[in-house]
Amino acid sequence: DYSNYQRSGHLGLAKVFESPYVDFLVSPYSYGFRGIGGDSPTGQPPQSAWLHGKLCIVEDDTRTHICEDQEYGHVYSLSDSVAILRRNFARVVTQGMGMWWLFLAVNPDKEPGFGPLLTSFHDLGGFLLQTDRTPAAEIAVLVDEESFWYEATRINLDLPMIVQQQFWGLPKLGAPFDVYLLQDFIEHRMKPYKLYIFLNALRLDRMRRQALNQELRKDGRVALWIYAPGYIEDEPSLEHMRELTGFTLALYKEAWGPQMHILDFTHPITAGLPHDLAWGTNNKLCPVFCLNDPGARVLGQVVFSRGNCKPGMGVKTFPEWTSIYVAAPNLPAPVLREIASFA
Repeated sequence: DYSNYQRSGHLGLAKVFESPYVDFLVSPYSYGFRGIGGDSPTGQPPQSAWLHGKLCIVEDDTRTHICEDQEYGHVYSLSDSVAILRRNFARVVTQGMGMWWLFLAVNPDKEPGFGPLLTSFHDLGGFLLQTDRTPAAEIAVLVDEESFWYEATRINLDLPMIVQQQFWGLPKLGAPFDVYLLQDFIEHRMKPYKLYIFLNALRLDRMRRQALNQELRKDGRVALWIYAPGYIEDEPSLEHMRELTGFTLALYKEAWGPQMHILDFTHPITAGLPHDLAWGTNNKLCPVFCLNDPGARVLGQVVFSRGNCKPGMGVKTFPEWTSIYVAAPNLPAPVLREIASFA
């Protein structure tokens, strides 16, 4: 019921990245959707670690077919175990991370089929150490640890906005993406990208807000804002959101689970989308936001409390950049894919 981010003691990652006394960080990969068809996101934003000269090491504790533990994506055959272990290894080597395997789960003495697999990982990993693995993605996904301090402690928002977004929409969009702390973007440490996805830029003080705008609004870059970008400065305000995103918005204070669907299928972002596509969350969010901007090209509608149907997805093009706003979190892969193609 309560957000893991606020209660796990891990809201000082930027300080860890800045520390000269830390060389590597270790965690298992996320437990949310480990099985066949799932993905293996890490606990840290790996490209931020890379930027700061740190090594992320992933503990692969996959519940393979030899495990007694029947939870956390447990599989029942050698072929499924091998498929998941290969998936996890591929993510690690393409993102410049390290890996070790939990012996109880990947024990060649108990399952001889694991022996050749681990040998192939070792050989391939040794070869890849000689190659250039500088990030080549053109999409940056940005997570802001400071904004977690300004949320309620319940998981209603974090689950669809960050956790589920990492398991469903992002890994299936069909293009590589890099994950950073927002602060690395604000401090001009990142290479240029074409598309910036701001998952939870909810709280920005005046200095961070100005630095973000200066770095974003140039070179034809595209920004994707979700739910409540920039809503809080010293106090919450719709004007703060307008200053950040370029959109004029409205809000409703009755808690509800906002749902999105497309209305305009003539824009390049929406022309290829299925007409029955919908997304959002049943978790109660408050406030609920919508567009109130005559200058925006409205693409979709958000549906929330008392049957309100308001503009909820829009695009605005400015001389140096383009802004896209979506009122409901957990965007599906087809929407992200078309936004990426547009960018």
